[in-house]
Amino acid sequence: MKKEVLLAGLAVLSISLYGCGSKSETPANATAPQTNTQQQAAQPKEDAGKEALVKYLEAMQPAQEANAEFIKQIHALNDPAYEKLTDAQKAEKIKTELLPKAKELQEKLKAITPDKELSAVHEIRMKMADKNVAGVTDIITALEAEDMAKVVAADDLLKEAQELNKQANSELQGMAKKYNLDMSKKEN
Repeated sequence: MKKEVLLAGLAVLSISLYGCGSKSETPANATAPQTNTQQQAAQPKEDAGKEALVKYLEAMQPAQEANAEFIKQIHALNDPAYEKLTDAQKAEKIKTELLPKAKELQEKLKAITPDKELSAVHEIRMKMADKNVAGVTDIITALEAEDMAKVVAADDLLKEAQELNKQANSELQGMAKKYNLDMSKKEN
């Protein structure tokens, strides 16, 4: 909640600072008023884009938290205690603990309706979530069949999902830079 308030405050501060430029300058030529008019017309569009980004980041917060939890549970699969489990026990553990987290992330992302400018980034996130669910489901099936080649293939899906996550984060960073918004503490 504090992050959301901080993010909203940052957006308000950035918007208010944006309009603090000097207005005492006299136009140098006849085209200057037209340029000022163009800049004034562009400002509401930029403000709307920034506002849409802030709203998207706020809406994404629960999904980002679900993704962080999912990643944490993926890393837990490397725990030595996990290695002592039989394939059937591993499959059951993944089915009851990891698969629900992957599906939770997928549902949280589906619930978000992004602005037009953010729809491509959100589509990347949706592909990431779909690959997570597919990868986890395939791992369960492979473990139940005791087919390690399929486990490796399923693991590749999870790696692809994390690459998509990085790509989406990179694109959001670019948008944040465009709108002078600090996202350094808002990514997973």
